[in-house]
Amino acid sequence: MKKNAQHTIAALLLTFLSSSSALAKFDLPDYVYPASQLKEAQTKAKSGKKPLAFVGTNKETTCPIATAASQEIFQGLKDSCIIVYVEQDDVDNLPKIAEKALESEEAGKYIPKTAVVSADGSTLILILPDAQPEQRAMKIKEAQEKIAQYMAEK
Repeated sequence: MKKNAQHTIAALLLTFLSSSSALAKFDLPDYVYPASQLKEAQTKAKSGKKPLAFVGTNKETTCPIATAASQEIFQGLKDSCIIVYVEQDDVDNLPKIAEKALESEEAGKYIPKTAVVSADGSTLILILPDAQPEQRAMKIKEAQEKIAQYMAEK
């Protein structure tokens, strides 16, 4: 009886883990440009006088924490930036300033990593590394304020 209970618990745990992994994947919101559409994103950023936010993440992740963080970054920056989704393979095709920022120590080890640059790609406005869930909203608000300050000075 005890052995059957152990097997049942193990099976339930495996089911939970596999279903949570499947739930971690996410679709890009319609306002997020994949890196393959960088030219379109740059055109929209210039015409809308908004900076570009390069968000290095992985929509195929099995980590629900990374998924939630990515979605919060997208949502938090969508009004102030044109957002570009960047996978690891895309980094070499970005403007050099964004590539260096996403690969910098300041960007951190974990996804999502975000670099916000001017629409023309000449100025790094900020780097937003991943943050703990309880700090993420505050970090996004600080990023919004820094972007607003940059735009007001421009």
